[in-house]
Amino acid sequence: MIPLMLCSLSRRAGPLALLSLLFLGACDPQAARERDILRAELEATRAQLEATRAQLAAARIELQTAHAEPIVHPPALVDPHPIPPPPAPPAPPPPALIDDPAAIRCAAPGTCTVARAAYQAYLEDIDQLTRAARVVPHLVDGVQVGVKLFGIRPTSPFGRIGLKNGDLITALGEISLAGGLEALLRAYPTLRAVDRLTFQGQRLGAPFTLQLTITP
Repeated sequence: MIPLMLCSLSRRAGPLALLSLLFLGACDPQAARERDILRAELEATRAQLEATRAQLAAARIELQTAHAEPIVHPPALVDPHPIPPPPAPPAPPPPALIDDPAAIRCAAPGTCTVARAAYQAYLEDIDQLTRAARVVPHLVDGVQVGVKLFGIRPTSPFGRIGLKNGDLITALGEISLAGGLEALLRAYPTLRAVDRLTFQGQRLGAPFTLQLTITP
């Protein structure tokens, strides 16, 4: 009603006032409706922008929370019936003990001492003993009386206690070697437990003895 009254007054007031009202759209009902529609669209757009801004803020908070929380990995699966590893093979005697020159000491020719650990290592390492000398049964009139030693290496246990190539060993303490290697095998448990071992035999046709003491 007011715009219509203004329009009627402007007609009386003159062309300039009418032009001003037409520029403002007061006398055009269609322009007023379009202006109201634009205002409503602007309000809707502003509300949509506010909602989008709120969603972005919530997403930013969730992202910061996700970075702050530690990552929990699921526990590893454990086999309730694991297969045990195969047993390890027995360790060979320590080479340093067998090859150590200080393991055997001789105060005089034919009188020597050896540490028990080294002595046990010598007895357990059959390969080492077979490489230390060649043992050959010795027969007299077709009867074995002992064993002869050949190929003795100076650094072997036999060489270090003073045995020489061609020595005939007839007994180790009270153990006769007339039975050859079989007698040695039967005497093996006894040899492991002794504290003193006496080599008896012949060297260049003359009897000789060699005393070996096993120390703790």
